Amino acid sequence: MKFKLRQLGITMTVLGMALLVVSFFFVTEESVFSRNGKSHVDFWHSPEPGPCSTQGGMLPESFNNKPDREKSRQLRFELERDGAWAEVIIRVCDRFGHPVPDAEIHLYFNVKEGSPEQEGILEGKTDKDGRFPAKHKTTYACHWRIQKEGYYESRGILPFSNHFSWDEGRKGRWTAEPLLLEVVLDEKSGVELLHGMRYLNNLEFPTNTWVWFDFEAGDCVEPYGKGKNRHISFYSEGLADPRIGFRSGIGWTNYFVFSASPNGGLSLLQEKKTSFMPFCHEAPEVFDTQKLEFTYARSRREIFIDSKPKEGQYIVFQTPHDVSSGQEPHYGVMRSIECWPGGLRMEWFFNKTPGDRRIDGDISSPRTIDR
Repeated sequence: MKFKLRQLGITMTVLGMALLVVSFFFVTEESVFSRNGKSHVDFWHSPEPGPCSTQGGMLPESFNNKPDREKSRQLRFELERDGAWAEVIIRVCDRFGHPVPDAEIHLYFNVKEGSPEQEGILEGKTDKDGRFPAKHKTTYACHWRIQKEGYYESRGILPFSNHFSWDEGRKGRWTAEPLLLEVVLDEKSGVELLHGMRYLNNLEFPTNTWVWFDFEAGDCVEPYGKGKNRHISFYSEGLADPRIGFRSGIGWTNYFVFSASPNGGLSLLQEKKTSFMPFCHEAPEVFDTQKLEFTYARSRREIFIDSKPKEGQYIVFQTPHDVSSGQEPHYGVMRSIECWPGGLRMEWFFNKTPGDRRIDGDISSPRTIDR
């Protein structure tokens, strides 16, 4: 009896293994397909037939239509070589959100190599709602430039190839719907800013000492220069490795401070990328701080600390003033700031009118201090 049961158990085990092997080959045969020359196995299950279900082991139509990576890459290559249709609706408004009609629009669409240069150029003006629609073939992007009398010019690039999709690419276009590009034109205030740029080295001001700077004179205040007005002060504490040498710029640390104390203010902001007026229109009524500290430290091989102003950052300042006597402060901007042990480089735009917070003067042709 025991022998028969054992024989029956072995028989059932063998039948189960055989069934498993047959099932594996059946499923594999129905669901194996090739992607990039490699076999790929997908398993799926749908309890009831439906729009996305499979019957008889067949893949759903939508699944079959999905491209593999190589086909998608090839299609994008062809579009970037020959071009695809691109549509954009440009909406131009002022900083308050009001539409700007009759703004001059200049567009250039990147076109297929060998095409006439003027082929990708479209020009026109915005309508009463500040809108301008455009459609053209392009291999990559649309370069735009927008102008109007009394406003600062704005320009930039709108890349269409970043919106590539398989479905739209097969139809010869980048997007199904036009892209909406909103451009803010900055109105000119007409204020005249005093512009200057200066490089100061450790021979003109000592380290570990507070030094005042006069933006109107473009120089340090006596006894370190010929300046008279105390508009801002700075302090540098730099240590260079004597074994490497100061001039190499390797193996040193620096601690640099800008101060607008007493009663002044400083704010570190980010420039706008597209407008010819990259700054804010007016200095803020409330500033972030009275002191900005920057630290930089490096060894022979690596940088440990780097809190210096980054590219595109600028400082809006309010000069120190005597509140009790009713003295009005001056406002301005510092940018392109580089500070290192015993050295400082900066560019500034300074409003000479006390109490006038406007700092959006024409920076393309300012009156410059020749230093």
